Amino acid sequence: MIEKGNTDDEDENKEPLANPWLAAGASALSFSIGGLLPLLAGAFIKAWGVRLGVVCAVTSLGLAIFGAIGALLGGAKPYKGSLRVLIGGWLAMLVTYGILKFFSAVLHVNISSSG
Repeated sequence: MIEKGNTDDEDENKEPLANPWLAAGASALSFSIGGLLPLLAGAFIKAWGVRLGVVCAVTSLGLAIFGAIGALLGGAKPYKGSLRVLIGGWLAMLVTYGILKFFSAVLHVNISSSG
């Protein structure tokens, strides 16, 4: 029969938990900076097609860089973290675009800024 109780091995392998306020602050800062990149990239471009391309390129580059930084900070390989965040970001943008197109069709609202 196995008895419950603390052993010396369990105490040695425990790591302290992260401060939730510090984690929330870091998350808020990264989201703010990450959201600022595409806004600044497209803010001064008038042609809709060019603006869309620049915003997509800058957003993809930002996702890849933040993914690599997160992987390095977490002790993982940067290319894996970069690829994971990039693909996850692309999927999130695709889902967001799909939902926006759905509501645009249902509500008969023009969602494009091209005119």
